Amino acid sequence: MSHGTYDVISYEGHVTIIWRGDSLRERGTASADQMGEDWWWVCRVLVDPKDVRGQGIGTELITRLKAEVVKGGCRRLVVSPGGYDMDQSKQRQFYIRNGFSAEDAEHDRVYVWRP
Repeated sequence: MSHGTYDVISYEGHVTIIWRGDSLRERGTASADQMGEDWWWVCRVLVDPKDVRGQGIGTELITRLKAEVVKGGCRRLVVSPGGYDMDQSKQRQFYIRNGFSAEDAEHDRVYVWRP
């Protein structure tokens, strides 16, 4: 995993984890919003620039995000891979490696993690 620091920004119904790498250009973020009494939606997981991806930063971000949303009463964390500049099959693989499972198997669009 790359060096750097991780910070948490949390307030009622929202959590953001921020990673700052060793240089000013290295950064990452993962965030989630509470959507119901006990379920949360992953808004984004992003590591930039591309050359620092694949070093475990995204995994560390999502691991820390899961820990924080559980503190907020999360019993279901939902994500729908897409967007940004990474292919969706790699995004799906990332979430599966990090404990999410497909809930919409027919369309392969919704992934859920339960603590």
